[in-house]
Amino acid sequence: MNAHARRLGPLDIRPEDFDWARFGRMAKGRPWQGRTVVITGGTGFIGARLARKLAHYGASVTIPTRDKSRGGALIDPNIQLLAWDPADRASVAVAFAGTDTLFNLAYDVRRSGEANMVLYRAIADAAAKAGVRRFIHASSIAVYDGWLTAELDENSPSDGPGSAYKVAKRAMERDLEARVGRGDFDAAIIQPVNVYGPFSAMWTDAFVERIRVGGLALPRGFDGLNNGVYVDDLVDAFIAAGDLSHGRARRFIVAGPAPIPWTEMFAAYSRGCGRTVELEDWQPASKAPERALGLAHALKRGLSGLAMQASARLASRIGASRVKALRSRLSAFRGRRSGPYRPVQEDPRFYMSLSVVHAERAASELCPPVVDAAEGLTRTKAYIAWRFGVKN
Repeated sequence: MNAHARRLGPLDIRPEDFDWARFGRMAKGRPWQGRTVVITGGTGFIGARLARKLAHYGASVTIPTRDKSRGGALIDPNIQLLAWDPADRASVAVAFAGTDTLFNLAYDVRRSGEANMVLYRAIADAAAKAGVRRFIHASSIAVYDGWLTAELDENSPSDGPGSAYKVAKRAMERDLEARVGRGDFDAAIIQPVNVYGPFSAMWTDAFVERIRVGGLALPRGFDGLNNGVYVDDLVDAFIAAGDLSHGRARRFIVAGPAPIPWTEMFAAYSRGCGRTVELEDWQPASKAPERALGLAHALKRGLSGLAMQASARLASRIGASRVKALRSRLSAFRGRRSGPYRPVQEDPRFYMSLSVVHAERAASELCPPVVDAAEGLTRTKAYIAWRFGVKN
């Protein structure tokens, strides 16, 4: 056994009795048979689903992880976890040895943009040194300057100032373009919008946890749009990018078949919780809210990042399961004290946005999204009932 890396047990990152067949789809055949894949960030929400699909398609999947406790019940014999330290070049080299395709989904929101750039460079350097042929990189719709305020496609301006997350993600894209230009490897850049579905902590679980304890209130006449994509459509786009003969560091925005009205998504989540939506009169206080609400949005995201950092530190001391239980109690307490969840009032710039993103490039060159709002929300409601024990 190499001194720099230790093999762990098969992947067990979700409750072992979770039946993905109810909430997703798998193509027939094994088109990735014989291919060796590494997924950084593979124990996360999107990475875990990607790992399962690629293993189902015959790929040999390795997931490097700093969490040496991630083992347990058998999920798929083609998925293995590998203990590594991204700061240790020898450890990274072992993880990438013999890899055909690297899916880089690694981004730690608990850390700074600068720290994430260090992590990205370690991964990209090791990939080039190991002779990885394809580097499929997860970026974000947030790199665009006009996110939430303008119609967007891959040619929209993206090099303006913004959050640390935006700046770091865009810097990674530029670095990949340079690496492809000098022949380090081929690459494709995937830019998802809001990714919802089973186990989406941000765009499903966080909403449900608040709605089920306090209910939901939305403004009358509220018509904001969510350009979100169901997790399976995004994963299929990643896999299609891995099949490109020449990625050329090309950017691909990935969204759903059509924008989903936030009212429709929130109503589905409320029904999944056995709740109804309360409508109320409300208007933004400011007549020219762009700057003020933009600052409020940035502050909220910053505080969310600080909360995640604190949660991670606490989990390292008392365990993730106890932190989860404490969070559920806090959510219930907050719901009882504050009444209905009012997302629009908390972040009007985000939820009242009518901006539309154009994802035609991904639909034509990778694969078209097929899970529309009706199907995606039906699957997600079934997951909510399963995950939260809701009986309707």
